[in-house]
Amino acid sequence: MSVETNEKQRFSFSEDGQKIWANQGHPLPIDLNLEPMEPTDRLYHMTASRFL
Repeated sequence: MSVETNEKQRFSFSEDGQKIWANQGHPLPIDLNLEPMEPTDRLYHMTASRFL
């Protein structure tokens, strides 16, 4: 698979051609029906515990 031949166009080159970017987004709007809320005192990123 290459950037140019990927039929789903999942990737593109940066303007300078030095990096490959993932084209992200959804073809349809998504509403998860979630209510906004205040964040807790601690927020966690899903990462390996050795990096905490």
